[in-house]
Amino acid sequence: MISENIKILIDKLKKKTESGQAIWTKTSRDTEFKLELQKGAIVTDNWEDGQGFFVDLAILNENGEIIERDFFNVNEEDYKTLYEVYLLAKNSYYKVDETLKTIFDELDSPKIVGKDKNKDLPF
Repeated sequence: MISENIKILIDKLKKKTESGQAIWTKTSRDTEFKLELQKGAIVTDNWEDGQGFFVDLAILNENGEIIERDFFNVNEEDYKTLYEVYLLAKNSYYKVDETLKTIFDELDSPKIVGKDKNKDLPF
């Protein structure tokens, strides 16, 4: 079960990320994202280990040590709550909303879209 403090943290993370005011980075793991703060960091990850899907949220102190960590299996009640944070972090890092808006704008324009990679062929 997620503690009350972590619920407050999750709510604040969601608001900051949704407003574009949180800069998430990718760690050395392909599915793990990190938000660096002045006195620590927040890390979230999503993975599958052969026994199911998991998501976690870890709080690190300024020395990089984990001081709090919650993780849940897809079948557990709080999985969805942490997974929402994970998806927000992932989408923020990859700039999903900005990319989709640009694609929508391009497709709505009267211009021809796409790149003809065969233009350089000699025939």
